[in-house]
Amino acid sequence: MRLALLAACAGAGALLYLSDDQAGEIGLGVGLGMGFVLTSLVYAPVMLARTDGQAVGHKATSTRVVMADGSRMSGGRGFVREALVKGLLFDTIGQFTLYVLTIVNYLLALWDANNETLHDKMCRTRVR
Repeated sequence: MRLALLAACAGAGALLYLSDDQAGEIGLGVGLGMGFVLTSLVYAPVMLARTDGQAVGHKATSTRVVMADGSRMSGGRGFVREALVKGLLFDTIGQFTLYVLTIVNYLLALWDANNETLHDKMCRTRVR
């Protein structure tokens, strides 16, 4: 699904690329950019909500994302966790701290009693 979204946006940009060199390069860049944004905002929340907390990587490792009380995660909660907290806060804003914030987020699971990352604590989720 993620690849299909990215390919559709890149394909739209590639059509512009065929029409004119200058506009085509801009169109291809915009198409790829939109594809990455759409997959970031749509893929993980939808997959986590529709597949009982298991995106493709979680299925491969036999883990799932659930709420702290063990209940199933909704699409809205998945959006907040994946797009806003992980994507916007730890990745985008993390760039300004030279990714120290992002590194601390993931390393926290190593010394936390419940193996929870900072984004899991903020969103009240757990990976089992």
